[in-house]
Amino acid sequence: MKAMILAAGLGERLKPLTLTIPKPMLPVCNKPVMEYSIELCKKYGFNDIKINLHYLPEQIDKFFGDGSKFGINISYSIEKNLCGTAGAIKRVKSFFKETFLVITGDSYHDINLSALLNHHKESKSLATLCIKKATKNRTDWKVEVENGNKLKSLIESDNIKDEYINCGVYIFEPEIFDSIPDKGYSSIAKDLIPALLSKNTNVNCFVTEDEWNNIDSLEEYWELNMRLCRSDKSDIHSTTKLSEGIYIHPTVKFNELQLENFIPPIIIGENTEICKGVKLEGPLVLGKELFVDENATLSKSVVLKTLPWYEKLFGNGSKYGVNIEYVLQEQPNGIAQSFILGEKFIGNDSVTLILGDNIFYGNLQFMYDAIKHNTGGTIFGYRVTDPERYGIVEFDETGKVLSIEEKPDKPKSNYAVPGLYVYDNRVVEISKNLKPSPRGELEITDVNVEYLKLGELKVERIGRGIAWLDTGTPEALLQASNFFG
Repeated sequence: MKAMILAAGLGERLKPLTLTIPKPMLPVCNKPVMEYSIELCKKYGFNDIKINLHYLPEQIDKFFGDGSKFGINISYSIEKNLCGTAGAIKRVKSFFKETFLVITGDSYHDINLSALLNHHKESKSLATLCIKKATKNRTDWKVEVENGNKLKSLIESDNIKDEYINCGVYIFEPEIFDSIPDKGYSSIAKDLIPALLSKNTNVNCFVTEDEWNNIDSLEEYWELNMRLCRSDKSDIHSTTKLSEGIYIHPTVKFNELQLENFIPPIIIGENTEICKGVKLEGPLVLGKELFVDENATLSKSVVLKTLPWYEKLFGNGSKYGVNIEYVLQEQPNGIAQSFILGEKFIGNDSVTLILGDNIFYGNLQFMYDAIKHNTGGTIFGYRVTDPERYGIVEFDETGKVLSIEEKPDKPKSNYAVPGLYVYDNRVVEISKNLKPSPRGELEITDVNVEYLKLGELKVERIGRGIAWLDTGTPEALLQASNFFG
C-alpha cells in the first residue's frame, strides 16, 4: 500500500534547532523523528512512500535516499513554493490509485495503522481522521464527533484539554482529490475536511490511545526525548547495550569507563567521546560527535552538536558591518590553539581574542585604543570584590604586569583578567611552542606568562561605567539576562 509523509514545513516553532536542520530530521533519541514514521509505515505494510520536501530538502533526501536501506520504496515531491498539506497530496495525485495513508513526518507516532485502516473500511468513509484525547492544555485542531465516530467539526482552538484533537494521521480514498483545488496553497484540516463536510461526505474518526506526540515547542521536544529515553521499546534502544538502561553507539569512546558515575537511562550517540570523571544522570540523551570534558556533569538533558548554528545565525557578518570567517576546533585543546588554527587569518597583523561567553557593555574606547597601539601583549584588569574567584593580575603604576595568578588564596590585587586579550603576531609562534597543561590544553594563561617573561605584557584597567559579564555558568547567564532585562 501507499503512503504520503508530510515533511515540507519550516519548523518555525523549533528555532534555533531548525536553523540548520529540517524539523523531520530532528533527532529523537538519536534517530530522525521521521525515521519512526517510516518504520511505522513499513511495520503495517505501507511500503511505497511519497515524501514532500521544501526546507533543506537535500538533508532528508541524503539520509533516506530511495528507502532501500529501510526495506521500502521512497520517492520525493520537491515544492519550490509550499503547497500546504492538502496541496501536497493533490500535487502527486497520480501516485495514488487506491486507499492511501497520510502521516506527518515531524511528529512521533506509534499508532496501530491496521486498526485505523480496518475502521476506515468498515465505516465506508472517504476520509478517516485518527484522533486522541488531549491530556494537557494545548492549541490544536479540536475534533467534535456525532452519531458514534462521524466527524461533526474540526476547529483550531486554544486551551484544549480532555477533548479530542487531530493527530495528523489520515486514511483517504482517491475521490477526495475532487475537493482540493488544482493550484495554490491548501490545508487538510483547514480546507479539505470542511469541503468534504459541506458536501455531506462520510468523514469518520478513529479514536486511538496509542502513543502520539506532536512537537510544537522546545519543551515538547525535550519531554518526548525524556519519555522515550525511559521507555523499553526496541526501536528506541536499537544500539549497543553497555549496561542496564545505558545504550551507546559502537563508536562511542570512553577515555576511562566509570560506570559507577552513570545513572540510567542514558543514550549516547555515534563518535561521542566521554572523558574521565564525567557524571551522567538520566534520563539523558547525548547526540553524535560530542566531546564531554573531564569532570563534567550532565543530567536530564538532550545535548546536540551545535556548531552549524553559529554560521546560520551570524553568516558572513555583513549584516553587522564586519567580515566573519569560521574555523573548526576538532577537540577542546585549549584557547591558545585558536591562534594556531587562525595563523593564515592573522598573517602579519596583531590579533584580539574575545571569549564568546564574555560580554563587555559601556564605552569601549579602552578596547579600541589597546588594539590600535598594541605591541607585545595586552590584557585587561577589571576591579572585583572577590578576587579569589578569578585569574588575577598584579601590575605597577605604569601598567606593566608583575604577576598573574589563577584563583589565588591570597590575591595580590583586586583586578580580575576578563576574556579579552590583544597580542602582536608573535602569538602564533608562542602558542606553537607551548606545552600542554596537565589537562591536555594549550592555556591562554601560559601565553600571557611567555609575554611576561619577555617583559612585554601590560595591563589596561577597565574603568567605571563599563560592565563585564562572564556567562560561563547557568547562574552567570541568568545574571546577564537580568542585567539586560
